[in-house]
Amino acid sequence: MFVPSKSVQAATQTQQLDAQLLFKNTKTANTQEIFKLTNEDQDSSFTTDMASLDATKFADNKAKGIAPVSDVTKSFAVGLGSTATPVQVAAAKTNEGTGANVFGWNPEDIQLVLPATTSTNNASYSAKLTWTLATGK
Repeated sequence: MFVPSKSVQAATQTQQLDAQLLFKNTKTANTQEIFKLTNEDQDSSFTTDMASLDATKFADNKAKGIAPVSDVTKSFAVGLGSTATPVQVAAAKTNEGTGANVFGWNPEDIQLVLPATTSTNNASYSAKLTWTLATGK
């Protein structure tokens, strides 16, 4: 889920704005090539570990949890400033999501919406988002 920061930064100053980031047309993919994605030693044996799982317990890849995540929010808004609350982007069901699930958006599918009373002054705005992996409820 995204956990938004409490401010939107203009190029020259930090302002508290009740703005929103709108995300449309979420794209997602799943890969078992974790080490190629992260290049971290801790992930180097992932593919071998998955291949060595007891075949009698896992008749197919779906039983290993290799099926892609199917519950993905295609469009959503992330509040910034005082409206900041976490937003769940995807949820893995049973036997889904093992490996790396990658989410992405085309730049034209992300829009910053400022309150109507905001003076933009041709400024450049930025916001920080934190991606949090949450397990269970």
